[in-house]
Amino acid sequence: MPKSDVVYATTHGQTRKIAERIAEVLRSEGHDVTVSEFGGEVREDSTTVVLGGPVYIGSASPELCQWAKERQEALASRTVAFFTVSMSASDKRDVARLEDARIVEEALSASRLEPDFIASLAGSLDYTKYPYLKRMLMKRIARLSGGPQDTGRDHELTDWEQVDAFARAVAAGDRSSAFSTNDRTTSGATV
Repeated sequence: MPKSDVVYATTHGQTRKIAERIAEVLRSEGHDVTVSEFGGEVREDSTTVVLGGPVYIGSASPELCQWAKERQEALASRTVAFFTVSMSASDKRDVARLEDARIVEEALSASRLEPDFIASLAGSLDYTKYPYLKRMLMKRIARLSGGPQDTGRDHELTDWEQVDAFARAVAAGDRSSAFSTNDRTTSGATV
């Protein structure tokens, strides 16, 4: 049975939900999976490590990138999948796709990761959890991108079918999937 570690960073909890869903799919595909917030070590006998974190103010989680950088040697011998979670991933405009690609590239450079699979996944707008000024800023950003603007409730933007497809590609080691970094240019197929 393949062993996989799903390691994530989260701020409001959406990345945790996505990481848990990825683990659920990996288990359904026959993997023995552990899920943890970053900070610990990967299991010595794991064959796959899935790393994910949120994007805030145009950057992936610096703590998660540092964690990965410090474990570069351990990660190099495993299949590695990397995902970011952001509001912009739900924005279909070309400018948003370019911004996602930039964020992923910066994260990979900072962490020195060379993942086998990459995904840019939509997160959520947690208006009710934000302080007033952040709520108004996020509403403005949502308006520009065509996103939800009702600040009286939270909005989940995650495409769970995309999350499942990413996890299935990782579980199968599907190097022909859109999430694979085979023949990857600057942005990858999923960003």
